Amino acid sequence: ILVEDPCYLAALQCFQLAGAVPVPIPCDDDGLDPEALDRLVEEHQPKLLYTVPTFHNPTGRTLPEERRAALARVIERRGLWTI
Repeated sequence: ILVEDPCYLAALQCFQLAGAVPVPIPCDDDGLDPEALDRLVEEHQPKLLYTVPTFHNPTGRTLPEERRAALARVIERRGLWTI
């Protein structure tokens, strides 16, 4: 599973209890890096992306509309399930 770096601790614990291996995606001030997401999907072939785009925990950031659109393009092109 791909996760934001940093990621909500309780979510990480739940994923690990279920046997998932969290792979962190680099973030900047606007949130998830779309290029890093694309690269990590290619490299790890994950089954799922976990993201909190609005009032992220623990950072409190909210992804701007342009970043959301860029991430959505990667997610759609890669057929990546996202929660």
